Amino acid sequence: MSQEKSYVIVNTIETIKELVEHIIEHDIIAYDTETDSLNTRKGQIIGFSISGQVGKGYYMPTMLYLDDRLQEIVIDGRSAHTLAKYVIGKLVGKKLVTHNGSFDCRITKNFYGIDLIPYIHIDTGLLVHTVKEEGAFGFGNPFGLKSIAKMIQEEIGLDVEEEANKEQVELKESIKRNGGSTSKENYEIYKADINVLAKYAAADADLTLRICNHFLQILKEEGLEKFFFEDEVMPLYREVTIPMEEHGVRLDVPLMEETRDKIVADLEKHADLVVQALLDNPDVRGWIIDQAVEAYPPKSKGLFAQRLLEQNNIQLPKSNTTGKFTINKGFESMTFGQVYPRLFEGMGIRRQGWESGKVVRLSAIGGENLVMHLPSGNRATYCPPVVDLYDKAQQQVRDDWEVVR
Repeated sequence: MSQEKSYVIVNTIETIKELVEHIIEHDIIAYDTETDSLNTRKGQIIGFSISGQVGKGYYMPTMLYLDDRLQEIVIDGRSAHTLAKYVIGKLVGKKLVTHNGSFDCRITKNFYGIDLIPYIHIDTGLLVHTVKEEGAFGFGNPFGLKSIAKMIQEEIGLDVEEEANKEQVELKESIKRNGGSTSKENYEIYKADINVLAKYAAADADLTLRICNHFLQILKEEGLEKFFFEDEVMPLYREVTIPMEEHGVRLDVPLMEETRDKIVADLEKHADLVVQALLDNPDVRGWIIDQAVEAYPPKSKGLFAQRLLEQNNIQLPKSNTTGKFTINKGFESMTFGQVYPRLFEGMGIRRQGWESGKVVRLSAIGGENLVMHLPSGNRATYCPPVVDLYDKAQQQVRDDWEVVR
């Protein structure tokens, strides 16, 4: 599957001349930078890669990590940064192909003073999104360079998955060997050996060009060229998105906060309306209570008796010795009619063995289940307080509605 590849480290005057000739000979050129930071204002360019022909890639390093710090390279007695500015200047007027060109061109502008933003012809992330909206879903980051390349590796003639894995392993080993970090938060690529980094960077430029060629053909077949190049995608990227990223956007914070508060208030209002509408439906209300009873079945421990008595304004003292509830004569005077409306009326709660009439005796088992001893000799055990059940059930509906919404 693999095609012939030729990657060149540009670290002599002769290879610089070769790179300049390569730029002059090609109109469409892939451009990528390697940096020591993701901050486009403060970061340094440690090298850049270029490819104007599939299978061909150049990487020009400008800084090396030596003696525990980044140092500028000197090529035949000349500053690498000065030579890099000369080479990059040759890209002005070319049709640049980038992958996240906003970053590469903004850091180039800030570091070298060369504005390549107007010359971004195609950004491959946007190109892929235009013709395949879901990107390389299932291959990793849907719009990551390597993920996209893996998705079309047969079409572009590379075993990207195997090669990318080897590159990553080699690159990480090199970084770690030189005392660098390879964590997602702090990936110190500038600490890799120059030969390893050069191959990695040149390959990225080559991949960018291959991806461009593949999806550009699909763009043409689908008749989306005008939409992509003239009407929307690339003009908006160059003229709106990148300037916004570069300069920021002035925000009316008080207005945003006021708008947020209004939205939150509206959501709460409509949430209440929806919940109330659901609760007004007998079937829904019954389902809620069934769910609540199932979620909170009768148990032998808890605060049920205490809550029930509190609802009926009857005090139930605790024993100073045991700390457990004691039976108060007030229980015996409480008729079943006093309790019934609070427990069952309109609620559809399951009940077992209860009868009308006075409650002969009430006992609290573990402080939760309230056992009512009825005149007939039957006993009725009730689950936790209906009021609590109802509140929990109502909250469950709210939570469910939040998820659905």
